[in-house]
Amino acid sequence: MKKVFTLLLLLAMVFLASCGATATEGSSPGLSGESSDANVIIMDAAYRTYPDAKSLLNEADRVFAGKITQIDFAVLDMRTGEAPIKSDPDASPALFSIYSIEINASYKGERQDSIKLFVDSGVPNYRMEEQIELLQDTFLAEAAREQKEVPVLRDMPTLAIGKTYLFVTKNATVEGYVFPMFPRQSIYDLDNPFELHHSDLTAQKVISSSGKENWDSFWGDWQRSHPGWEHQLDKDLVAQALAEVARG
Repeated sequence: MKKVFTLLLLLAMVFLASCGATATEGSSPGLSGESSDANVIIMDAAYRTYPDAKSLLNEADRVFAGKITQIDFAVLDMRTGEAPIKSDPDASPALFSIYSIEINASYKGERQDSIKLFVDSGVPNYRMEEQIELLQDTFLAEAAREQKEVPVLRDMPTLAIGKTYLFVTKNATVEGYVFPMFPRQSIYDLDNPFELHHSDLTAQKVISSSGKENWDSFWGDWQRSHPGWEHQLDKDLVAQALAEVARG
């Protein structure tokens, strides 16, 4: 797994810690909250961004829609992808969230039924004590142990078990594992496929860029599973987006 974390370092490991926000019970949508006195450290990371959906898809290894079925946590050495060795002064431990995903549709890359998404970040307001215990079992910064602070990426959305998202990812060297590209351009909540993200990207634009037939199939299924959607979404925005799809 060494190359997995080398790639993550190149993409995301320029972190600047800023003010922490107190974690409160149940404040993560769709997640079962847990009472804790832990705080989160919000971190910024340097990512490559993309001007449009086509350039994003060209760089991606896999694009798929899938439902989150489980969230696990691990502290791993970013150089090796394995548990850090406490006696190794060069170890670079970091907290990872590992999302188990049941794939509903694939738009690029090998088709499979399930996959695991690695994210170099904790999850706020969810099993905080478990994340703190993992951090305390390693030799991370003393402040993190004393203040009970969980590192969280600013650009990483909170993903809820049971919800379905569109993911744009790069492959890890271990089969069945992937990691996101710039989260604000590579993770889309499919409750609203027209919601604007960074560089005005939307799930609709990403899926359409993978092939008009993919969008037509998705849109038909989505409408059937979201009765009354006309009263929930911006009709003008939807009409404009669908007109662009029709024009090709």
